[in-house]
Amino acid sequence: MEFDIPNFNSPQKIHHAFEFNEKEEEEKDPFLWNAIIKTYSHGRDPKEALWLVSLMLENGAFADKFTLSLVLKACSRAGLVKEGMQIHGLLKKLEFGSDLFLQNCLISLYVKCGSLVGARLLFDRMPKRDSVTYNSMIDGYVKGGRIDLARAVFDCIPLEERNLISWNSLISGYAQFEDGISVAWQLFEKMPERDLISWNSMIDGCVKCGRMEDAQALFDTMPNRDIVSWANMIDGVYKVEPKLQHYGCMVDILGRAGHIEEAKHFVQEMPVEPNDVIWRSLLSACKTHESFNVGQPVAENLVRLDSPSPSSYVLVSNIYAGLGKWSDVRKVRAMMKGKNLKKIPGCSWIELEGLVHAFFVQDKSHPEITEIHSILDSL
Repeated sequence: MEFDIPNFNSPQKIHHAFEFNEKEEEEKDPFLWNAIIKTYSHGRDPKEALWLVSLMLENGAFADKFTLSLVLKACSRAGLVKEGMQIHGLLKKLEFGSDLFLQNCLISLYVKCGSLVGARLLFDRMPKRDSVTYNSMIDGYVKGGRIDLARAVFDCIPLEERNLISWNSLISGYAQFEDGISVAWQLFEKMPERDLISWNSMIDGCVKCGRMEDAQALFDTMPNRDIVSWANMIDGVYKVEPKLQHYGCMVDILGRAGHIEEAKHFVQEMPVEPNDVIWRSLLSACKTHESFNVGQPVAENLVRLDSPSPSSYVLVSNIYAGLGKWSDVRKVRAMMKGKNLKKIPGCSWIELEGLVHAFFVQDKSHPEITEIHSILDSL
């Protein structure tokens, strides 16, 4: 079989390909050929893999399933859809041509080369499909802007084949469009499980649609964050016309990342007057990262605002305590008492036989408190 590709006459190729031609049986061993072909199909110039496969066949070596998967990989990477179609034609003549793995390689080739029609024709004719088959088609349709066809493929996936990649691909497709973000939300809520890609796709979609409050809510809720999560949020803050809550998001992001000085300068350079929420966010970051010296002037600003929130005074008190300024701690507590502000006590809940029981710090009002303490003391 010959491929319609440019003529390759690299001495380096010939040297590598025939280092083992001392014995005829080695020359025809597909394992040795495959090892060399793989270095090219996964290397800098995948076209060279096609030259080697042609040479392999000319020398009477047998191309196995692995060989053809490698050359399809090379065609995908190099965008050689015509040569890939030749391999497709060859597979129809081979006994193992209908192998699911090879069929999936062909789907991937057509998708990556932008031939969604070719991919769909093959998809519809496949007697058997797996999650890779479905996900390749969904990914192709999403990247080709055909979210409607991507959804149609998603909906026909058997439940046992639908996985995180299926959900994430479809969600990321809908999340790119303002009129699709609500559908992305619905899918996100229905996901049986989520990973970082799921959360980041939704945050990115909300940011691109200017829904920074929703992006912030997702960011605050997600169990883990990576550099993509942070980058999406920062990118969003700078892209939208900033309002006070957007500045608050930025202060919160910088503070959580431990960039206290940057957060302080950001607040100082804001074109709008920061409110007690922004000062409290910065002060909370100072306490968390023990930046008490930065926190002191922030605490003084918060006190001057005469905030009605007891948490503001608790934070100020903690900053003064961290600096060892106990007289100021007493003053802050006196201010709280004078304003009749009380810290909301810590609380935990437990549900037992349909009833929810709440327990506050130092609270002894529960009707069975004696029995509860008796059991705890016996542990």
